[in-house]
This record gives sequence, C-alpha cells and structure tokens, in this order.
Amino acid sequence: MNRRHLFPMATDKETRRVWPEIINLFLALTVSGIAIWAQPNPWLTVLLVILTVIAVAMLVRDSGVLAWWRKTVLSIKANRIAKREYPRFVKMFERARIHQELIRELRNLDWKVSPVPHFANMRFENWYSDILGSISRLKVRRATELELLGNRFHDLLSVMNTDYFRPFSEALRQGHAQYRNEQAMKSARAAKDMYDRFLETYNVFCDEINEAAQRRILISAYNTPSAFDWDAAVPQTEKQ
Repeated sequence: MNRRHLFPMATDKETRRVWPEIINLFLALTVSGIAIWAQPNPWLTVLLVILTVIAVAMLVRDSGVLAWWRKTVLSIKANRIAKREYPRFVKMFERARIHQELIRELRNLDWKVSPVPHFANMRFENWYSDILGSISRLKVRRATELELLGNRFHDLLSVMNTDYFRPFSEALRQGHAQYRNEQAMKSARAAKDMYDRFLETYNVFCDEINEAAQRRILISAYNTPSAFDWDAAVPQTEKQ
C-alpha cells in the first residue's frame, strides 16, 4: 500500500505553496542574523527570536505536519486496540454460530409458500466457515486487518438479516407457517431470542472498539430482521 496514502501530510499543490515560504523565511532569518551579528543589539535579537518562533509555528501548521502527526498517533492507537481486542472479536464471531440453529428451526416449520426468494437460499454455513478459516489463519496486528474481517462479517449478517430472516418474518406475520407441535414453537422462539441477543452484544462490541479507536473499524449490524410474530402461526394439532 502506498505510504503517502497511509500517512497523508499535504497534497503536492500544498507542498509547492509551502516550500517558497520556507525558502523566504530562511533568507530573511539569514539576513537578519547577519545584520545583528554586524551590529549587536539585544532588542533586535529578542525580536528576531520571537518572529522566528511565530514563523516556524505558522509553517508547521500550514505544512500539514500537525495533521500527519495526529493521524499517525491515531493509527498507532487503533492498531494497538485492534490487536488487543482481536481475541474478543474471534469469540464474538464464534458465537455467531447460533444463526445456524435459527435457520434449522425455521426450516423445520411447515410453510404454505416459499418464505424467501430462490437467490437467498444460499449456503450461509459455507460463507461463515470461509470467514472463520480466514480468522483462524490471520493474526491481526493492524486495524485495517480487523476492519477487513469485520466488513466480511458485516456483509454476511447484512445478507442473512435482509434477504433471509426478514422474508421469513414477513411470511410468518402473514400466517404462512405452521408448527408441528408446541415444542417446535418454543425451540424456534428460543433460537430467535438467542440470535437477537447476539446481534445486540455484537453491536455494543463494535461501538466500544470504534469509540476507543476514534474511527470506524467494525460496522454494527443495524439492518436486523423485524420481530417475528409467533402468534400468527399455530401448531398443526390446532388446525386439525
């Protein structure tokens, strides 16, 4: 990756504008120094020192050094936080396996219509396993590495919540599902509650890391599926 991209100081146009000022300042200080050396004067020396400090401070501000220094410090801080919090991220991702139980419980229901479009019937297990494999191979030391893994995880949650669980929620609300028995209803509800609690915990985790690093490293899963209207469906025994 380009180092200028990681540590942007100033644009080329800004640099060309600052360098003439630096040269002029150097020439002015040189002339003033020679004049004071030729005719020593304490007041002129003090004045020269004050003007030099002011000029250097203005040049430092305009050259972008302060902005570069701040970005560098924040980058180092973000890398340290990412390395420290990575084990928590791994445990959080492993907890996401509960989505498999929710998918299994929803598929165990009897649906009058197909709840989700064909393209959404993808293998989330394979997608999840692929990200888990990357997590197990990678030792995160930089915030950008954690950000990459977090983006992949966010994409998984986004597709799963929007294109899979949300259509199930709508189909359930419209009364297109039947439970085989009371235990099936309880299992499905328990799985959905566990999944919702996981999403809430993960969102809090993302907010904590982003706030500590003063930048967005992880993206929260705010596009969560609607609440499931379990009362819209009844066990098959009550239908018979």
